Amino acid sequence: MALSQPFPNSAQLQADLIALRQWEQRLRYLLLLGRDYPHTDIMRPEFSVFGCEAAVWVNIQADHSNTETRWWFVSHSESRLVAGLLLVLLAPIQGKTRDEVSAFQAADWLQACGLEQQLSPSRNNGLHRVLKTVKSSVCA
Repeated sequence: MALSQPFPNSAQLQADLIALRQWEQRLRYLLLLGRDYPHTDIMRPEFSVFGCEAAVWVNIQADHSNTETRWWFVSHSESRLVAGLLLVLLAPIQGKTRDEVSAFQAADWLQACGLEQQLSPSRNNGLHRVLKTVKSSVCA
């Protein structure tokens, strides 16, 4: 699958989110991310992540062109907020190795971005469900 747009840089995402002091500003930023990085082409059953309130799809792609396999994740949700959150969640592990993906701590990352405290328990659980699915696929 060819990617239509480059992935957002995790350091830039974090800096942007931290610079926004109000939750409403961060929310708007996440909504814009969800709008600006649409990947509706992956809305197929084989990419569905089950256990999330909003419909979520993640296509996990392996790049074997290096000495060590690198992993890429294309995500989408019908909810623009969730789509934006997925981009933030997956940004730090884009192009990483299996060991790097496995070691990734979502709670620490979301906290560093100023998001962990603002997310509802169900939304937090959904993001962790997505990451569990990603890690299970990569580490299988």
